[in-house]
Amino acid sequence: MTLILTSGWAVKSEAFPGYGGDSKKGLSKASKARPKKELKVKTTQTGKVLETMDADRYTYIFLEQKDGVKIWAAGERMQVGVGDTVDVINGQTMGKFTSKILNKTFDQIYFAPLIKVANQLPENKAKFEAANKAEAAKMEAHGGGGMVPKKAVEVVVGPGSVKKLEGGMTIKECLDGQEKLKDKTIKIRAKVTKSTANILGKNWLHIKDGSGNASETELVVTTAATSQVGDTVVVTGKLSLNKDFGAGYFYKIIMEDASVTKE
Repeated sequence: MTLILTSGWAVKSEAFPGYGGDSKKGLSKASKARPKKELKVKTTQTGKVLETMDADRYTYIFLEQKDGVKIWAAGERMQVGVGDTVDVINGQTMGKFTSKILNKTFDQIYFAPLIKVANQLPENKAKFEAANKAEAAKMEAHGGGGMVPKKAVEVVVGPGSVKKLEGGMTIKECLDGQEKLKDKTIKIRAKVTKSTANILGKNWLHIKDGSGNASETELVVTTAATSQVGDTVVVTGKLSLNKDFGAGYFYKIIMEDASVTKE
């Protein structure tokens, strides 16, 4: 499937420009809606890949150009690795784009209809594209498509559904007392509502325990452990405030390098 980005499209805030987005809503014609922020067209950005991550059928790439400027780019899922040189062709920049799959907001990112990898052998590219099409067909057969499945796993954590850990704290207590709890080690029992592996060398969990506004009160946790959405876990780690990991990862409050015990 070849998708062309043109200036005749308007982008909704939750959409992945040109590809249907991180949501089911996708794109709408410019005649029906105007984007809040106009996309700025660039011709080609070339650089060396520093980091890469896949979100279903799409690939996000962090690269450094010859002048030392580092940028994020994204396009259809592709075979690319750290150290590769890539050309981001006809990319369009957008500021403050949030990927719901990666739980990440990019300060600026280039969305491109074509990203070329230097010295990639045609036969390897053909094999990868064939495998990717097979995977896409499998996703469609199970109700998937776009950046997220049509029926994503959703964990509902109601008020009082998770019993507070003896000697521990609730997420609401952590949020309310965060200034006093900064750099202190905290224990929380909660359910995993989101899990993203291997970003910046860490696994990222979103947890809820039903405290506060049960549908919204949550905490982000980084860990070396792996957990599945729906697991009830006890997390133990240090609370950090206003944490900036770089590359657009900033959190007002986060639990870092936690140990995770499944119950």
